[in-house]
Parts: sequence; structure tokens; C-alpha cells
Amino acid sequence: MVEQNTLIYGISRKGIPVSEFTVLPSHHLIVNVNLHDNLSIKEFAGKIPQNEYESITYFHLVGEFKTEITKDLKVSIENDVNNDGIDDSVYSLVANAYKEMVTSLLEISEKSHCEINIISFGSLADQHNIECFSSFRRSRELVRNFSKDCKEKCPLANFYLFNTSTMMAADEMLERPFIFSTPVNPLYWITPHELVQKTVGFMELEKGFVEEDMYLPNPHFSSDYFCNNVTCVRRVKELYNKVV
Repeated sequence: MVEQNTLIYGISRKGIPVSEFTVLPSHHLIVNVNLHDNLSIKEFAGKIPQNEYESITYFHLVGEFKTEITKDLKVSIENDVNNDGIDDSVYSLVANAYKEMVTSLLEISEKSHCEINIISFGSLADQHNIECFSSFRRSRELVRNFSKDCKEKCPLANFYLFNTSTMMAADEMLERPFIFSTPVNPLYWITPHELVQKTVGFMELEKGFVEEDMYLPNPHFSSDYFCNNVTCVRRVKELYNKVV
């Protein structure tokens, strides 16, 4: 995907603040955009050079995935000021930032009359009603519904929603420090390189509204792996090294 005449903007807290630019330069750049702030997102999109683009591709990463459970197996949503049952920070990064960024980029796509590809990543667990993942699952459902609505209105837009298994990445071990005290086999975890390969493969073959699962088949996979109680008990062990 990285070819000559391709312009890449990365978004990171370690990037150059978007406020320092009048117009973003026409070269690869990492910028700091506050994804919790709608105005910052609109500022970023508004400073993208008004060129005639052949296509636009946006990758929206997972955002914040919280396991909402205490060591005593009680479901607990920490940050829910508006009492909608969704953690406000999870909603902000997973759903709201996605909506705001996609809306702004669709406007650029329409002005350039070009194809736009929107890619976002969720979890295989999203397809199951697991209480301790409720905020993320419900936020992803909002993403799904919003994407379907946009696709109906925007014929040049393609939406790719990918649900992934556990990733072979440092974040997994940091977020679940006792994961290896449970019966897991990292041999079947998907690597970042495999994720990229699968993502590009689906994008090359399919258009429209596309939702796919990404995982490595595990011959020892248990049929109750995503059952609510089984998952919650396993997470308590992974997070707190406690058997309940």
C-alpha cells in the first residue's frame, strides 16, 4: 500500500501537535490529535491538503479495550458519567472518534470524487454477550451500525470491520500480566504481520461493507471459550492471578 505518490499521516500522542500547522505538509508525518476532542479531530481533517486524491484509506485502531471486572468477579464500569452503561472513555475512542473522523474524511472523499476505505478492528469476543467486555462490545455495535448507514449514503466508501483473536503483542501481556497462568497457547495468536497481510488481502478482494474474523485455527479450541462465566473467570485469573 505504501507506494510513490502515497501520503501517510499517522496519529500518535508522540507526534507534532496538529495545532502547529496551518495546512499539513505533503509528506509522511506523525501528528498529535486529541481523539477525545471532536474539535481536534475536525481540525486535523480540515488541515489535510485539498488535493485531488485518487483514494483515501483510514485505519482506526481498537481504541480502549477494558475488562470491566473486579477480582471478586463483579462487573464494574468505572467511568460512566452519563449512565448509559458504556464506559465514557471506551465510547469516546472506539465509537465517537471513529464517527467524527470518518464523517470528516467522507467529506474530503466526496470533494475529490474518490474511493475511500475505512478499516477498524474489534475482537472475536464482540459476537458474544460477555458482561466484562460490555463497553467495548456496545461501542463496536455503534461503529457497525454507523458504518452500515454511511455505506448506504456513500457509494464510493468501503467499510472493513475486522474481529481479531488475541494478538502476539506486548500490550496483551501488559494488560493481562498473568495470562500464561491460564491454559493458553500463543502458537495460535495472530501476529501484527499476519494481521496486515490478512487485512490487505480482504481489501484487495472485497468491496462495500465487509466484516471478517481474523484468527489462526486452533484444533484444541474449547466450544465454551466465549461463554460469559468462563470468560469472566479466566479474566480474573489473567488480571489478578486469582482463582474464583
